[in-house]
Amino acid sequence: DTTRGIPYFQSILGTKNSKSTIDTLIIEALLNEEYVESVTSFSSEIKERKYMPTFTIKTVDGIVKTI
Repeated sequence: DTTRGIPYFQSILGTKNSKSTIDTLIIEALLNEEYVESVTSFSSEIKERKYMPTFTIKTVDGIVKTI
């Protein structure tokens, strides 16, 4: 389904978007997932051209998961 997920080629790879813009895209994608109720924490860093997010989500079932 090409309407779901993150548009990496269009919005991230090869673009000059700021880290905060990419963070927002990731958070929005997480919140658009059916069973995600909220993103309770989010951080990211770019190191040696690698974007590394860490986040905690809460599901509609009350499960809290850090990834």
